[in-house]
Amino acid sequence: MLRMGMALTIGTVVGIFQVTAAAQCTKDTECKGDRICQGGVCVDPTPSISPAEAAPSNLEPAPLSAEPAQSPPEAAPAPSPEAATALAASPAPVPSVRPASTGWSLGASIIGLVGAGGVVGLSIGSAIATGKAHDLYDSDDCDVMGECDAAEDKEAASWAMGVPAIITVASLGPVVFFGGRSARHHPAVNGSLGLRITGIATYGASLSCAGAMVAVGIAEDRVPPALIGVTGGVGAVSLIALSIDALISRQEAEDQSSTVASNELKIFPLLAPQITQRGDTRALVGIGGFF
Repeated sequence: MLRMGMALTIGTVVGIFQVTAAAQCTKDTECKGDRICQGGVCVDPTPSISPAEAAPSNLEPAPLSAEPAQSPPEAAPAPSPEAATALAASPAPVPSVRPASTGWSLGASIIGLVGAGGVVGLSIGSAIATGKAHDLYDSDDCDVMGECDAAEDKEAASWAMGVPAIITVASLGPVVFFGGRSARHHPAVNGSLGLRITGIATYGASLSCAGAMVAVGIAEDRVPPALIGVTGGVGAVSLIALSIDALISRQEAEDQSSTVASNELKIFPLLAPQITQRGDTRALVGIGGFF
């Protein structure tokens, strides 16, 4: 019995050693590193794959459009033949016209005519004084008889009259021109273009002659009396031409205003006596008018 028991014990130990020798491991801790024990063998763990990673990466969902599809714009309907005919026959809008007005053309023309008369008088006086001064300068007794002093006085008097004449023409020319223009806002009021051109041309010529006369005087040379007369005469012609043009413009504006007024409907109260068939008199009250 003792031998049989020892034999069983030895067989069991040998069996255990055989099983242990046949298996490399019995649990994960017996494997090195991250290896695990499966079926008695140490193997590397299998990485776990999520369902999202298992899906193919090249299949991406199509982006959803946030804006709805737009339908093409509808064409505007063609106008009917009746509407097209009415549109073609409708008259073009008439621009508003400023009513005719005389402005201050009358005052400007009066100023121009009075100024022209003053320019003529001053120019004649200046030319005469200059001529006398030249005669005194040319006399043989200039130094002996004191004639040179008188000549200088005459020359100073000439400048005293000539300079105001130049200033009058230079200042009144634009005043008269714009005064006549104040009456020419209506298309039917045109004035006299010829007189207007003459006035502007002679105005420039007068100022040019005045500049030449001043240049000669500054050079201490004798100013010819004829130059003084021409300067004043041309300046006076300029003012007269522009003044007449202003008067013509005023008359045209008045005629245009009276024409418009005569075409208007006028209504006024009416009170008149009336004699009946019986010979009685009674008042007739009403409204009258004409057009």
